[in-house]
Amino acid sequence: MAGEGRHIDSRRYTDPNYEWILKLDPDVVICDGGTGEHVSIDNKLRKSGVDCVVLYDATDVEKLYDNIWITASAFGFSKNAHNAIEGVKETIDTVTGIVGIHSAERVFVSLGVEPSP
Repeated sequence: MAGEGRHIDSRRYTDPNYEWILKLDPDVVICDGGTGEHVSIDNKLRKSGVDCVVLYDATDVEKLYDNIWITASAFGFSKNAHNAIEGVKETIDTVTGIVGIHSAERVFVSLGVEPSP
């Protein structure tokens, strides 16, 4: 975004304010493809001349890797994306080696704007 790295008010994450975003005059807006309001506001912002990047709804690790590459590319760092992705893969392999994998177990992780209990 333009300016000093201003960011969208996290309290408005699931319901972004179109007028407020325009007022910030961002260079680019990163939208979460798993959040319906982000997908909806993307077209509206683009029609107003704001560059938007909509990431995949990262429901699996491969989509996470895609999102790393997309985000890095949007900021001109596509050459660095490969190294970042490899670093994440190595970390996942390290953690997997420590805790093991139990294919019968499924895990749901939810990240949000509120602190965890």
